[in-house]
Amino acid sequence: MKTILISILSILLMSYGIEQENNDIVINSDISSVKVFLNSAEIQRNTNIKLSKGKTDIVFKGISSKIKEKSLKIKFFSKNVKVYSIKIEKNKNVFKESQKWQSIHRQLTEKDKEIEQIEININTLKSSLKFYNANMKIGGNNPVSFATINRNETLFSKKIKSIYTKINLQEEKIDSINEVKKRINDELEKLENQLVKTNRVVRIKVLSNENLSTQINLRYLVDNAIWKPLYTIRANSDNNILNFMYQAQIYNDTGNDWKNKKLTLALVDLSEDVSRPKLKTWVLSDSDSDYRYSEGRLNNFKGKFNENVNNEQYDVIAVNDLNTEFIINDIHTIPSDATPHTIDVKSFEKDAEYYNLSIPKIKKGVFVIAKIRNWQKMGLIDGKCNLYYNDEYQGQIMLDTKQIGNSLELSVGKNSVCKVNKRKLSNKSSKNFIGTYINEEIVYEFILQNTGNKEVEIELRDQLPVSNFKNIVVTPLQLSNANVDQQNGMLTWHISLKPNKRKKIIFSFKVKYPKNIRNLLKINRMKIASPRFF
Repeated sequence: MKTILISILSILLMSYGIEQENNDIVINSDISSVKVFLNSAEIQRNTNIKLSKGKTDIVFKGISSKIKEKSLKIKFFSKNVKVYSIKIEKNKNVFKESQKWQSIHRQLTEKDKEIEQIEININTLKSSLKFYNANMKIGGNNPVSFATINRNETLFSKKIKSIYTKINLQEEKIDSINEVKKRINDELEKLENQLVKTNRVVRIKVLSNENLSTQINLRYLVDNAIWKPLYTIRANSDNNILNFMYQAQIYNDTGNDWKNKKLTLALVDLSEDVSRPKLKTWVLSDSDSDYRYSEGRLNNFKGKFNENVNNEQYDVIAVNDLNTEFIINDIHTIPSDATPHTIDVKSFEKDAEYYNLSIPKIKKGVFVIAKIRNWQKMGLIDGKCNLYYNDEYQGQIMLDTKQIGNSLELSVGKNSVCKVNKRKLSNKSSKNFIGTYINEEIVYEFILQNTGNKEVEIELRDQLPVSNFKNIVVTPLQLSNANVDQQNGMLTWHISLKPNKRKKIIFSFKVKYPKNIRNLLKINRMKIASPRFF
């Protein structure tokens, strides 16, 4: 009767993925949920267990080697269980405990035995060959007729040829088996690399006041798992609606596959550091300060960005709200294959205001700019964005959310019916030497053209140089009614163009500077890297 009860208990334990090893309870639990951050992932494992009264070691196996030890948290759903100690150990028997690893090794052993048997056959054939070669002399010292020699030579040749043919066949079998062994060894190497990534064990020593059943929640962070945003934005000139497709590229190289899991995407884990928070003096500056709690990699669980950790490369991603989370309702499988997998996060429509912008000093063409108000509530962070304008792919840009103000502006494509050209009028520009100074006058001409059948508004921008020295004086000459920002010299024209019309704008200024300053008004020229084939 006692044997029957023990067997029933063993079956119940196995049904929960639990094994009893000596005084240890070994748990091979599946991952319950995954929360992926921009720099790590949180793994949760839940399982039910039966504890006997007294001390017990509970062992979770198959834990990723990328576990962050300081992030480990254990919760028992029973007040009668006391945790004595928690340790993370390396499983030195991870290969031998894998049934698949043992099966592959058995296959290799069988192939080795096959090769050994074939080599015995080859050696036997080679011995026969030596025997025939040692007994080639016919008749000893007695004379032999030519007919006898020819007959024996034919028999001998057939026998030798048969032996060589058999040896070749056996060697071909060895080559074929070695090819199979190579495929098996490749599979074994891949499996061992995978097992090494999951060779950690969490050992929990507990004390139970009574025999009981309880649920355990194991929660921890792992490296080598991240997500990055990927956007697709579609705009149309016929309406003021932007269609956003918010996607995520999820990367998993933890050793554990996430099979059929509900995923949550978040920014950074703020619960890992339990030290007392402190406020530092907030110093305003025109440069980036160290007050960057939301960007990139966490340094020593303190929430500060560190750009130089182990000489690894990191993308710095700007975020506005650290508490942003996306709960993915669909079930997804993300294998541990070190390959980005794209999933849909959400899609939505947003009202936008469009305007045409041209800055020919920087880029040729007229760009359609979408202005989105109250964008902070959209949960956007910096990321790659695929743009479609009027159902045509425009290219990929980086969505920059570090813009100041209530509006987010992004280019959705080029206006194909508008053209803007800028050129320097050399015949009207001049350079004169007066005493110890140079007076240089620069004249530019803009030509704007509307080739479409609708009236368009274009915002044209350029700039005056700004001097920070008393001996360098900038004097505007002709600005053609531009709005001037006196601090940065920015010039803005708002131009209305009727269908199939063009317009010229003249922009000129004068600069007085000392003779000893060379190339003060040098023209910025673009540099193009051209492949060298000859």
